[in-house]
Amino acid sequence: MSTFGKILNYLTNSSNSFEQFKETFKGVATIEGDPEYDVGRWAENAVRKAKYVVYPIDNEDVSKAILFATQENLDLAVKCGGHSTSGSSSSTGGMVIDLSRDLNDVTIDTDKNLAFVKGGTTVGTWKAKAFEHGKTIISLSGYFELRCCYRFGWMLWHG
Repeated sequence: MSTFGKILNYLTNSSNSFEQFKETFKGVATIEGDPEYDVGRWAENAVRKAKYVVYPIDNEDVSKAILFATQENLDLAVKCGGHSTSGSSSSTGGMVIDLSRDLNDVTIDTDKNLAFVKGGTTVGTWKAKAFEHGKTIISLSGYFELRCCYRFGWMLWHG
């Protein structure tokens, strides 16, 4: 069955369980007690015990996780760098999509002065990669916590 067919089948099947979700999810999907289950945060007051923590490896996985959470009526949180002190990257009893593990890279196009930054990338990682290319960035602390997306286009470059 094609990927589209699997997703369509998933959407139209009202009895999906977490085990069924895991069958089509390419990343790692965990529950409390699994070795890779992690709800840790930089700020202890922001830690919440999620029912599920998933680690997507691509956009398709992110979409599948959102669809599953929506279908199961779960509270949904997205962890980017994990620096949110308000707890917005955590969920009590819901699902956390953790981008910080596998979606945390930067690609620099020096010809076009563009950086493509995956959603789990910290500003420190982005700055280090820019520095490797003789660039630096002007950024705001917590920038990634305020914006949840897979790629960024133009940013202010100096160098």
